[in-house]
Amino acid sequence: MKVLDVVAFNAEVEPQAVALWASMLRERGTQRVGTLCVEAAFRFDVSTETTKRWLLKHSAESAEFVIQRGVVSLRE
Repeated sequence: MKVLDVVAFNAEVEPQAVALWASMLRERGTQRVGTLCVEAAFRFDVSTETTKRWLLKHSAESAEFVIQRGVVSLRE
């Protein structure tokens, strides 16, 4: 899918990726960064670099996820 408005695309798809990751972490427990990024990249047809950027953004101190040594968990 070609998208000309990258900002609109990110605004629509990024929350879906976050929901996917949260679901995966609730169901399976901690996951490697690469596993989450590859799954989201495949499902939403974006690059793994884009999904890494989203995941890193959502690991801010006040965000949903914690990344430690390449492993992601839900913030408690």
